Amino acid sequence: MSNYNNTNHTNPAPDTGFSLRTTSRTGCSYTITEPDVDTTLCGRGGSLKERRCQLFKLTTLAILPGIILIVRDAVKVANDVKTVQQNREVQDSIRFSVEISAVVHAMQIERGTTALYVSSKGDPFVRPRLLNFYRDTDIALGGLSKWISIDSSAFFQTKATFQRHISDFRSDLDPLNATLRQVINFYSDHIAIFIAMIGRSLNLRKPFNFWVELASYQNLILSKEQAGTERALGSTYFTRGQLPGDDLLWYNEKRVLGSYFLQQSRQYSEFTDSRIESMYDGTDLMTRITLMQRQILDNAVMTPSVVAGAVWFDNMTEYINILKSVHDSLANRIVHEAEDENSSVNEALTISAVEFAVAIVIVPIIIILVRNIIRKIHNFSQELKEKTCELEAERLRTEELLYQLLPRTVAKRLMKDGSTLPESYNSATIMFSDVVGFTTISSSITPMQVVNLLNRLYMTIDKRLENFDVYKVETIGDGYMVASGLPNRNGEKHVAEIAKLSLDLLATIETMYLPHIHDQKISLRLGFNTGPVVAGVVGLKMPRYCIFGDTVNTASRMESTGLPSRIQMTESSAAKLTHIGGFIITERGTVDVKGKGTMRTFWLDGICAQQVGNGTTYARPSVEEKSPVSPDITLISVKEPPSYTNGLLMKY
Repeated sequence: MSNYNNTNHTNPAPDTGFSLRTTSRTGCSYTITEPDVDTTLCGRGGSLKERRCQLFKLTTLAILPGIILIVRDAVKVANDVKTVQQNREVQDSIRFSVEISAVVHAMQIERGTTALYVSSKGDPFVRPRLLNFYRDTDIALGGLSKWISIDSSAFFQTKATFQRHISDFRSDLDPLNATLRQVINFYSDHIAIFIAMIGRSLNLRKPFNFWVELASYQNLILSKEQAGTERALGSTYFTRGQLPGDDLLWYNEKRVLGSYFLQQSRQYSEFTDSRIESMYDGTDLMTRITLMQRQILDNAVMTPSVVAGAVWFDNMTEYINILKSVHDSLANRIVHEAEDENSSVNEALTISAVEFAVAIVIVPIIIILVRNIIRKIHNFSQELKEKTCELEAERLRTEELLYQLLPRTVAKRLMKDGSTLPESYNSATIMFSDVVGFTTISSSITPMQVVNLLNRLYMTIDKRLENFDVYKVETIGDGYMVASGLPNRNGEKHVAEIAKLSLDLLATIETMYLPHIHDQKISLRLGFNTGPVVAGVVGLKMPRYCIFGDTVNTASRMESTGLPSRIQMTESSAAKLTHIGGFIITERGTVDVKGKGTMRTFWLDGICAQQVGNGTTYARPSVEEKSPVSPDITLISVKEPPSYTNGLLMKY
């Protein structure tokens, strides 16, 4: 494994150094010339106007958090008070809804018993039970703490008028002439108004933590109402022996709706679901009701039986009482949750009030402290400005120096988080070049001329690098190392970028003469290889961006075993260029490479020219083999000079 590190910036300036202004990015400099006329808002530094302005700004800045705290606490106190009031309203609404629910429950039982009484044509067995349920309904109505008039009917304006209205209906009831639908509709219409009254009382204007219980609570009320109608219609089936078609559809509708609302209620609240499961699911009551429901849905003709109707009625009443029990427990749970939330809000209200008082006390203290320290701050302000400018200038200088040593992206990451983790690149292309006969040339000129020659050569190459997506890694003597695909990944473009750069360098350097030997041109030997590499920053005191991997060794061997003014590449690079297309590639054959053995290599001869009229492209001219200068290298002589188009080598 070999490694190479960079000692030059990717695109250095033409000269060997760099200049840096003393003015920082913020516009401060070491020499400040102030205008004769003060046109600034706060005046010039040190003036009374400037000091007062700075005092005002710092005081405002200091007391701003206190003001924000005061405003925040005031708003929070107001919101907490509002929340407490709303929770109390919820508690009152829930308690009132429980009272209404008791009325609805009593009227549902009265509706069912009245339907049974009418269906049995005034059976004396039902009459005493009906009178008891009349009394229960009156007691429930008397227990209402208030009355909400939500219906335009005259009898529903007050509790007293409604009580007279329902009393008149009872006294006028004739079981021989009244129909089942009339009775059920009378009670159902009034129960619907009471349910709407519950909805009106629970018309909350904000979401609460216990909103799912509220939703379950309302769905449970609706389920009870549907079950009450189902109870009345089912009693009619048993007392009459069969239901008419319309009544059967009516019964099935109420049964389905009751089951649906109950399912919704259980889905909203785990509490409701667990209570129903423990009190009803899997019980004998559920089995009896299910069997009788199937009998009603079959609607088979049977012998009318008031006793069977009473059994159905009692079973459904027991089921509805279970729903009522769950309903009341859920109401108590909601009230307790509202009380718990109120307790938490009251604690937060107390804390907010304390914070509010503390903030009011702290703000004047802050103002006094700020006025005392503003004088000390002013004494250091000018010195701080100068030190800041110097620090900014040094920071820029340090960054520029670091950019000369490392890639800009790597340097920024190193400065940001100190990360120097190496990166692995699955595919990158490394190119080496050197000056043919540099040792001979160096021996014939002075050291200063050698430096000038290399400086002119590298300045030319550096300028050409700006046109390609490549990174200059390092220069050692007359050797020049370039990479593409790192540190910025560019997909599969790296091999094409290196190939075009190599051809461009041959075309550019071909026109350069040695400055001290006018009849001799500079000739380059280039080679590149494509493969995986690892790159990273090595060292801390003198960090270097180094590239490791066998790919680097092989690229170096491609250059050292190449020929003057030729570009040699490995089989991996040739395969990728062939896949990309647009390049003229000739197989050189096998070359014995030190440390690698025999390798199959290729020449990069140029870029395909535009097609001519007959559709053909420029072909590479014929070549002939010469006697090898060593057992490892076969020299090839070209029978015609290279051809260039727009500065790019097109063919040999």
